[in-house]
Amino acid sequence: MKTIILEAEEDILDLLVYNFSQSHFETEGFEDIDDLIQNPPPAPIPLIIVGNTHPPDNQLDVCASLRNIPAFKDSILICLTTNADHCDQKKSF
Repeated sequence: MKTIILEAEEDILDLLVYNFSQSHFETEGFEDIDDLIQNPPPAPIPLIIVGNTHPPDNQLDVCASLRNIPAFKDSILICLTTNADHCDQKKSF
């Protein structure tokens, strides 16, 4: 399965990409959402993992931006961490 991992911390990104690859996922990692938005894949990506983001971005804004890219409109988006704020929980649904 093709998978994209978006994680701002390089060591965490490397660890996630390695582990997903070892589990036979076709995985590509990005540290910055701008790199991903400027170079989206031509084919749909079924799974996107969103980890830590660079300020001023937050995970919900990143997910909203990804939804505007045709290759990601049907992707499953998973946030590894998020604020426990009640408003953020409502936005995520």
